[in-house]
Amino acid sequence: MLLLMGGSVAITAILGILIYFGANSESANH
Repeated sequence: MLLLMGGSVAITAILGILIYFGANSESANH
């Protein structure tokens, strides 16, 4: 149960970081 929760939190954090850096690189390119 805790492992599954930690896994989803990690996935959410990774997706958030990817989106964050993706938006930053896009704005930097333009």
